[in-house]
Amino acid sequence: MSRLTFAGLVRSFRSIQRLFDSFSIGEQQRILAQLSEMSCGTVTAVTMYHEALLYSAAYPGSENVREQCEAELARVAHHVATRKGLERRRYENSGIAGAIVVAPLSLSLNKWLVHRYPSETQLSSVSVNEKVLVQTLGHLFDPVEQEMLHAGKTAWKYWSEHMSGQGRDPHRMKRWIVEMADRLPGSTSLKEFVFGQFETTTVWSTSADAPSLTSGRAAYGAPYIHEKGLERVVDLSARIGVKPKRVELTPSQQEDLVDLARGVLVTLNRETDPVTHANTRETEYYDMGRGLGIALYAMQPDMKMSLQSYIGFLVMKNHVPCAYGGGWILNKESFFGVNVLPPFRGGESAMIVADLLRLYHHAFNATAFSVDPYQIGHGNPDGIKSRSFWFYYRLGFRPVERDLAKCAREEFRKMKTESGYHSPVATLQLLSGATMRWVTDDENHEIPLTADRLGDLVTSYVNSTYEGDRQLALLESLRLLNARTGRRYAKTHAITRIVVLLHACGYLTTSTKARLRKFVEDYTMKYESERAYVALSQKHQALFARTLITYLSAEI
Repeated sequence: MSRLTFAGLVRSFRSIQRLFDSFSIGEQQRILAQLSEMSCGTVTAVTMYHEALLYSAAYPGSENVREQCEAELARVAHHVATRKGLERRRYENSGIAGAIVVAPLSLSLNKWLVHRYPSETQLSSVSVNEKVLVQTLGHLFDPVEQEMLHAGKTAWKYWSEHMSGQGRDPHRMKRWIVEMADRLPGSTSLKEFVFGQFETTTVWSTSADAPSLTSGRAAYGAPYIHEKGLERVVDLSARIGVKPKRVELTPSQQEDLVDLARGVLVTLNRETDPVTHANTRETEYYDMGRGLGIALYAMQPDMKMSLQSYIGFLVMKNHVPCAYGGGWILNKESFFGVNVLPPFRGGESAMIVADLLRLYHHAFNATAFSVDPYQIGHGNPDGIKSRSFWFYYRLGFRPVERDLAKCAREEFRKMKTESGYHSPVATLQLLSGATMRWVTDDENHEIPLTADRLGDLVTSYVNSTYEGDRQLALLESLRLLNARTGRRYAKTHAITRIVVLLHACGYLTTSTKARLRKFVEDYTMKYESERAYVALSQKHQALFARTLITYLSAEI
């Protein structure tokens, strides 16, 4: 009889973990019990085991399986965190708690790391753009020091040891660079750009309980046991009407959700703006039922988009983070992008997307949804390979463009009538250029109003009317707004971010004084609460109608 090995048992578990009959569930419990008594195996086997545990923790066939998986995930994290030297390095960027993360990160995420995990975060010794870093941060030194700087003092070795006062300690050096960069004048986006020129790489030696897929959890709502298996087919039209339950959060819980999202994405070497630049007090959590929860993230005021409301999300299944992405809301339209993380693919992806749309429908009154073209393969080979277009087509999304809609209908007919037929890559690449859209009602415009199109409208207007002088366009638009409203809005007022658009579409000249005043008042709410702003903005349908008409009639 062959001897049982860790890797062999992991393979056995993986072979039956997606089966939900009573025999298979019993076998899963038995194998997990055996594995729990064994020492962890090779890096490859542990990594495979980690992914398998995550899937079954999210989609368990019994409460025992769920509890066993969570216990084993904690054991795996402890195993990885206690490895030494090269052995631990082999888990680098594996996404497992306890592993070392090496990644180029934004200034904002570095700030979060050096304040939350100062002893675990350090500057990598490679790939720093030393010259640019020294020249930039040197401007923040004492004026007398700046006056006496010369080539010897700006050499990286001398500068990092003596001028910075950090003695080349990689932990202190990372914190010092981050804090100095944060003192640079200008907006958050400008500081991020400058920091990016430094080309620093961060090393985060995570602990076993670091916020991550392994150990980060959002324990709101009861777990859901998949006693009857998975639901892979969803009636989107029927599901969208079910109102989700909003969970009231304390400030501490909001902060925990921001930490969770940041930790998960950093350990996976990823970033999204709403998570990186999260405005903690706008963070929300919704219980969608069946063990699915969704956290929403809005950005800090100076990073918010001028027109759209970019709301990020992190999806939890049985408290385990399993997907992330965002929605870009303009009026009642939402573009969106979803990334179901690799360990959870083959689960209830259609249900996740359906519940995301359901949440954005109820929280933001979105009645039309368009898929980010990248999702279906536009500039994304993985989207082509996974045939993502057909995933959304089966959910009910259809191309807005008539020629592509006809092509999709013909391809779908072939798939249903011709055994084994798959769309050629060339066809999928053609279809990836479609605007895939789904609507909740009959108000379906063939050309949805998008920020991209409105940006084109502003560009065309500024070039044709002001010969490309954007400052003049801003001053003239602001002058007209002040004249039409009888108010004096300064150049520092929030409305200046979209006043040129208001002028370009004719809204400044066609709207009444009262409506203009009300719109300016409502627009300022954007920087207090994105969700409140979206609701207020949707009351100004005359503006959206005006911009759409202007765009369609303009020769752009």
